Amino acid sequence: LHMLLVLCLWLKSVELTSKWKYFDLLQHEGEAPVWRCQVWQLTAKLHSTAEVLLLLLTALGWRILRPRLSVTELRFTGLALGLAGGAIVLQASAEGCPVGTESAMSFTLFFYIVRVACYLVIIFAMNFNLQLIGMHLQESPVSAATAILYQRQQVYLRFRRLFLLIVFRPSTLLWLQVAVFGMEGGAWLVTAFSEGTSWILYVALFMTLK
Repeated sequence: LHMLLVLCLWLKSVELTSKWKYFDLLQHEGEAPVWRCQVWQLTAKLHSTAEVLLLLLTALGWRILRPRLSVTELRFTGLALGLAGGAIVLQASAEGCPVGTESAMSFTLFFYIVRVACYLVIIFAMNFNLQLIGMHLQESPVSAATAILYQRQQVYLRFRRLFLLIVFRPSTLLWLQVAVFGMEGGAWLVTAFSEGTSWILYVALFMTLK
């Protein structure tokens, strides 16, 4: 899980670097190569996919409650990764800069549908594992194994709070953009707040899963 979290951080760094280079060229030269926009969009979607995979594996209990996933869980994870990867490749290989075009909107909508489906599975798996841990704690006598189980329950509770923050973060950013930073030139404040909260959530997630 920590390696996957490090991968998310690396992809986020590459995404920000690609985005900065693309808009820097647009600002100074008035145009930028199409491939720079495609690289930016590709790394952004890869980062989102890695983030969802991290949340999904954590909610399913991999490396926290059990060393391996069931066949059904592996199939769903593989299917979700395959669908998301297909949408990413198709969007990145679209002609021109895949931002704001009709094809880009279609691929983005499909990608978000897959992500929402994964979020629903995450919520179900997270609550199921919490109920399962709670039942074991009620039935088990006080022992060293019970103490370990209690620690895992606390990890899941903290993870659930972070997951809710991640889910409601886009809505909060939209509200800030419309109600608070809606004035002219306030877009950069929303972007700075978005990137700052993203890194803070990753640090909190790293501390939770340590």
